[in-house]
Amino acid sequence: LAGGMTTLPAVKLGLASYSDIIDIKRIKELSGIKLSGKSLKIGATTKHVEVAESKQIQKTISSLSISGTSS
Repeated sequence: LAGGMTTLPAVKLGLASYSDIIDIKRIKELSGIKLSGKSLKIGATTKHVEVAESKQIQKTISSLSISGTSS
């Protein structure tokens, strides 16, 4: 569980039930944007705004960046 945008409301409404939920958002290794050779890795807990504003993203996958969107 990182954001819980759908999981937590579903649990609260009784629509889903889990025996274990693990909060992964504080695991630093799962956050960030790393460029290595021809690989670009976006960590599972990286925030959308970080991706949208990243200079690395803008250079490699401009469609994911703010500047890559059309107005």
